[in-house]
Amino acid sequence: GSGISELDLPRVLEPFFTTKPVGEGTGLGLSVSHEIVKAHGGDLVEDSKAGEGSCFTVRLPRSVS
Repeated sequence: GSGISELDLPRVLEPFFTTKPVGEGTGLGLSVSHEIVKAHGGDLVEDSKAGEGSCFTVRLPRSVS
């Protein structure tokens, strides 16, 4: 994509938040992904600059056996 504006960035992990027109997205993708990662003790970290692109990093704890 083209990146996320600074105004929208704080909300991108909220369920049903989307900047797309009606019928073109539910706003659940990042929210569901974030909840799955959290359920495994991890975190989803976003880095985005409008006009440049976005990077989402999944960080999970190491399993100690």
